[in-house]
Amino acid sequence: MFHAELVEGDLPKVVLRDSEADSVVEAAPARGGLVTRFAVAGEELLYLDLATLIDRSKNVRGGIPVLFPIAGKLTEGCYTVDGVPYALPQHGFARNGEWTLVGVRADEAAAATFQLTDDPARREVFPYEFEFRLDVALTGGRLILSAVHRNTGERTLPLHFGYHPYFAIPQAAKARAVIQTDATRIFDNRTARYGVLRDAAPEDPQADAADELVLVGVDLTVDELDLHLLDHQAHGTSLSFPQRPGTLRLSWSEHFRHFVIWTLRDRDFVCLEPWTAAGDALNTGKDLIPIAPGESVATQFEIEWLPDAK
Repeated sequence: MFHAELVEGDLPKVVLRDSEADSVVEAAPARGGLVTRFAVAGEELLYLDLATLIDRSKNVRGGIPVLFPIAGKLTEGCYTVDGVPYALPQHGFARNGEWTLVGVRADEAAAATFQLTDDPARREVFPYEFEFRLDVALTGGRLILSAVHRNTGERTLPLHFGYHPYFAIPQAAKARAVIQTDATRIFDNRTARYGVLRDAAPEDPQADAADELVLVGVDLTVDELDLHLLDHQAHGTSLSFPQRPGTLRLSWSEHFRHFVIWTLRDRDFVCLEPWTAAGDALNTGKDLIPIAPGESVATQFEIEWLPDAK
């Protein structure tokens, strides 16, 4: 049985439930349309620093931030359109914006729809007209984020966005965590060096480049890991570790071409982030998705909890 409601308060939240699966999702429209909680059968799957959620002057650390109109950073924080410079902070403005709650429903799923549109302040840093609708749906042990980006203006809109989910994983469990990837080439954003993963073929010319950093694997226990997987081809991944009785399976639509792994020592999270393009795409133009006037692009991102067989 599905249930969906808006709970009023100092920080209103949407609560979605599937009682048969004993699953729940919570989201905060006023804090970037952020999914703040996803739990199934008592397993809390997301990390959340509650203090950063309450303090509206801070970027929320936790939940599933929405990255738009950029994911990552711009070179010197700027890009140009028709020769005019514009500045955007890391990951854009959507994650801190106040989204409109369009409605909730409890039919084939427990779901809510949020909307973000351009306004004069946003056009000062992103000179495009848009409507961004995010549908958050819960069914069983699956959380489904369906986004529709519509160009409501008269110029082609360059789409670049992503998700930044913080998955709860204790520091002590990181050394034995398993993240599935078919990638062989990486970019270490901390050192600005390229590299190859352990399974890359020795004859790979990228491995012989002078600026290459050859890795033996993904080490989640370092002080900070900010790893960009350059040739991850699968439309998803999975995360598991021995202390948890199940696996998180992620799947995403083909629009997401860039996969980032980020974590910090002594923080009980690992972020597995699908982006449509690498950072600085508004400057490089690489992998931007053009949306013609009046047209739209729909994407999907799913997170599913798969309990171990008993």
